[in-house]
Amino acid sequence: MDFGLSFRYVFMDEAWFKKLALVALWGLIPVVGVLVLGGWGLKVGKMVIDGTDEHKLPKVEFSADLRCGFLASVIDLIYAMPAAIFFTVTVVVARLGFNAEGPTRELLLILSGLIGLVGLLLFVLWFLVGSIAFANFLAKDRFGAAFNFKELIMLLRNSPGSWFLVVLGQFVAMMLISPLGILFFGIGLLFTTAYGAVIWSHLLGQAYLKSTR
Repeated sequence: MDFGLSFRYVFMDEAWFKKLALVALWGLIPVVGVLVLGGWGLKVGKMVIDGTDEHKLPKVEFSADLRCGFLASVIDLIYAMPAAIFFTVTVVVARLGFNAEGPTRELLLILSGLIGLVGLLLFVLWFLVGSIAFANFLAKDRFGAAFNFKELIMLLRNSPGSWFLVVLGQFVAMMLISPLGILFFGIGLLFTTAYGAVIWSHLLGQAYLKSTR
């Protein structure tokens, strides 16, 4: 995998600024616009998988991008649920512990910590398994492909290092690059979010190809 290529890819398109700005404008529309932005970003991964990227950013296709963004959000929600449930239980048990006294208090606080550790593990798995699920969904263009665990395990087994690079790229895009847009207010945040989406999606495509060759 070429980790750096996913960061350079955007700038290989001569019209990169115009295309990112247009997607950022779409992102200003509540809910629908964000889904379009997400679906547009994932299209980069699809192009890499299909070998049609040609170092060009895709154009916005409202219906197709909205559909892809919506399905992707549902997939993400389903994979996030286990971690969310465990973190919710952690908070509830911790509150019960703070309100209790004596040995019961200590027991509940220890229990909340253990549940929280499980939740943290599930949170990490959410990023890892969810990325593989997105890639399989893009490659097959079927919602059910995101939950074909036999294929997901095979993809992870074939190239585990590639998928950990995807998670690393996602962390960099979400935690470091996207927040930079705050310096330029709302449109800047959406601009850098679109850039971050391209980075992650390009890595998804690369990792999928690496895992299927």
